Amino acid sequence: MDPSGFGIVILEVNSEEEAITLMENDPAVKEGIMTATLFPYRVALIKN
Repeated sequence: MDPSGFGIVILEVNSEEEAITLMENDPAVKEGIMTATLFPYRVALIKN
């Protein structure tokens, strides 16, 4: 496995707490297969 590789997941949630809960309960994160870091951001574009 290439340790410099990474992925990105974009979540649309109602709160930072909800995002943290989802992230921490991801099976791959819970099993230590992957690590996760939360990077909150504000929406720059609005979907229709």
